[in-house]
Amino acid sequence: QNAQLLLGDTAAFVAGYQPLIANPSAYNYIDLLNTAVAAARANKSADAAKLLEGALVQNPYNRDALFNLAVVELALGHNDRVPAVTERPGGAEPAGGGWARRGVRCVPAPGWPRGAWVLR
Repeated sequence: QNAQLLLGDTAAFVAGYQPLIANPSAYNYIDLLNTAVAAARANKSADAAKLLEGALVQNPYNRDALFNLAVVELALGHNDRVPAVTERPGGAEPAGGGWARRGVRCVPAPGWPRGAWVLR
């Protein structure tokens, strides 16, 4: 799939991951995660969010999936959803510590309207 993006064939790339969106439980979470990151890079944030949610069903504590979902939600303008993603049980790992231990926080965006968030 990434080769299709490198060749500039976004339509083929999008068509190639539609089965993952339609039936995420049939795929490994790492395949969903990798495809989601590529979709986000191709400005397909809504699809990336669906793929990341599918990955998190299988592996709810995956910090990469959680972080990427927060970033994608920000890109989609779903600012109200970001705190819930960053505050999921276990933060970013089941052993605890989570986002704050890694120096990442979800905070109100200075100078933006109420409800706008940034990851720091």
